[in-house]
Amino acid sequence: MARGLTTTEQCFLTFMLKRSRCGDGYLDSLAGITVEEADDGGMKGLVFTSANEARVLGEDIAQIWFNDIDGVEVMATLTIDNAGDLYELEVWKVDFSPLLMLPANPVVIAR
Repeated sequence: MARGLTTTEQCFLTFMLKRSRCGDGYLDSLAGITVEEADDGGMKGLVFTSANEARVLGEDIAQIWFNDIDGVEVMATLTIDNAGDLYELEVWKVDFSPLLMLPANPVVIAR
């Protein structure tokens, strides 16, 4: 079911977009964007909704590594579709356990 972003999700995406090579163009649209929760085993990934039924995965525009509150490393990747619209926030915890907390302002770790 489509929904708006939570405050934490919006802060997290803003953080990622500001680190992206093309993120400034997306910042103003975050307030009105809708998402669906990804079927990702509790990793808290998001799929951005679109009326474009022909859209497919395009490219990564941002990627960060951070630690979950249990200390396990997490990778987050933000992608756009073939039309240049936000497509997905993929979140992957290295031990495949569910993400405990999506941070509003993650502390990026070097990998």
